[in-house]
Amino acid sequence: PNAGHEAVAALMVQREGITLVTQNVDGLHEAAADACGAPQPLGLHGSIFRVRCTDCGSERSDREPVDATSLETLPRCSGCGALLRPAVVWFGEALPEDTLRQAIAAAERADVCLVIGTSGTVQPAAALANHARSGGATLIVVDPGATEYDTVADIRLSGSADEVVPAILGRPHR
Repeated sequence: PNAGHEAVAALMVQREGITLVTQNVDGLHEAAADACGAPQPLGLHGSIFRVRCTDCGSERSDREPVDATSLETLPRCSGCGALLRPAVVWFGEALPEDTLRQAIAAAERADVCLVIGTSGTVQPAAALANHARSGGATLIVVDPGATEYDTVADIRLSGSADEVVPAILGRPHR
């Protein structure tokens, strides 16, 4: 995790009522949360460190490398024997309904919505900022480049998350 991940996790420990919603599948928000005892984020697109059975749907943690040299060496479900796949949402797949519902509810009740490091083009996650705005939230966008939110943001901060986010939230205390 970089300083931006750590600053958000530290804020979640310091203040109640903060929900972190992420599209990232890299586990960095989760690692930052674990390091300081913060609540886990709502992962809209799953985790690359989990696998899901293509048949029975069971999931489990998995950080082992995959031998993809043949069909026989691919990982299989211990329950039903079907192939395992990364537990991430691929393009064209629906987001987990319960996670999306929780994210929308959090956005609608937000006082402030901090959008960090996204172009705002991947739907339905991109609509969360609109849900927050329609609920009256102040929209703050942090990104080094242009985003779809730039014209509706109340505050637009240009720069990398690992530099800007700690500066506006305060560095995490350890």
